[in-house]
Amino acid sequence: MKKIFSGTVKGDYIQLEKAAEIPNGTQAKVIVETDAKNKQDEIRNRQLSLIKNGFDLGGKFYSHRNELHER
Repeated sequence: MKKIFSGTVKGDYIQLEKAAEIPNGTQAKVIVETDAKNKQDEIRNRQLSLIKNGFDLGGKFYSHRNELHER
């Protein structure tokens, strides 16, 4: 039998999101995979935000490159 469950690791235990409905004492193999896709999505969104909004370096804000040459 093969079933896939999601849960959270807490110390030596894994708390499942749903009841497993498996009899007590059943032998099981556990393969742990972190939810890397969500982390990658967060990193991508943060980087896109920095590209779109720019960095706050504490100086004057120039919205266009031409403003640097005008001053």
